[in-house]
Formats: sequence, C-alpha cells, structure tokens
Amino acid sequence: MGELPNRKSYRIRYHNYAEANAYHITICAHRHQLLFGRVIDAQMCLNATGRIIEEEIQRTATMRESVVIDTHIVRPNHVHVLLILTDGAEAPAPRRFAAPASGTVSSIINALKAACTSRIRKEIGPATMVVWQARFHDRLIRDENELQQTRHYILNNPGAWEADPENPERKQRRRDKDRDVSQPLNRRDVSQTLNRRDVLRTSSHEQSGELLL
Repeated sequence: MGELPNRKSYRIRYHNYAEANAYHITICAHRHQLLFGRVIDAQMCLNATGRIIEEEIQRTATMRESVVIDTHIVRPNHVHVLLILTDGAEAPAPRRFAAPASGTVSSIINALKAACTSRIRKEIGPATMVVWQARFHDRLIRDENELQQTRHYILNNPGAWEADPENPERKQRRRDKDRDVSQPLNRRDVSQTLNRRDVLRTSSHEQSGELLL
C-alpha cells in the first residue's frame, strides 16, 4: 500500500491538546456557502440550520464536564468558538492521519460537526448534504490579554460582517476591483478619448483666434 500524501497539519506540533487551555476555533461551511443564516443590520439572523448548530454548540459543554464554551457565534458561513478544556488528563498530541485521542480539541470538534450534520440531514435535508469543510482552524490562547481580545472579537463579529474575510460578497467586490484595475484599455475607448482631446484642442485654438481678432 502506498504512503499517504504529506498533507499540511494545522495543529500546533507536539502541543498536548488535552491540557487545560483556551482555543479559538473557526469552523467553515462547505465551500464557504451561506448555509447558517444572514446578517441584517449588524445582527445575525439564524435560519433552521444555524439554530441546530447553535443548539449543538451549547450541548457540547453540557455533555462534557471538561469542556467550557466561553464565547461563540454562528455566522452565515462559519462558526467561532472560544473553547476551554479544564481536564488535565494527559493525552498524546494528535498524529497525522490517526484518529484523534479522546478529550482532545480534534475529537471534540469532530463530534460537534458530526452531531450537527446528522441533525441537519435528518430534520432539514437533503440526506446527503455536506455541511462543513473537512478541517477546522484553531489558535491556542497564550495569555489573559489574548483571551480578552478573542472574546471581544467574537462578541463583536456580526457587526464586522461587511469586512469579514469569509464574506463572499466582500471577496467578489475585491475581485471586481482587481479586474477593473488590471483590465487593459479598449482600443475603441482609446480612439474616442483621443478624438475628444483633438476636438477640445481645436475648439480652444479657434476661441483664442477670435479673441485676438
């Protein structure tokens, strides 16, 4: 059997993900689709899919004594969670291509994603719906100052949707702007511009001549 491809790991290498620490988790919808609701007047309005995700995030903490959901927000196409693990039980750092150890960040988030997908397929459909991107992003919170900054970012996130990097409308505006800047001038437009310039120059000379007379 051939070797598995050397995919990039987004986890912090050698870090023990079962230690009592705080993590900023970001989970994106499949292909960044706007599956979970809309932002209206800087307020997040969840649809049925978004409400299921909201409920499952809250259930994650009630089902696991070692997990605290400090702060979270469901956005139109992604989720932010400030996750705190309070269990100091030792567990090996997750290995590439291996099943995550119980109680680690990976096992908790994978269970959350699976629970959301199961309910969404059953209660909303279709039964083959893909809800999430395959991976998630995490950031280890290293001190109290970073913890407060992360809380502030998550709590004020809906109001910043217009500038959010995950906002597809923002991405489209940037693509349109880049296309306009890089688009070469049309020969016809250049010709029309030169003709107008010649007309204006001629008119200016004629007016100058009339004044001299």
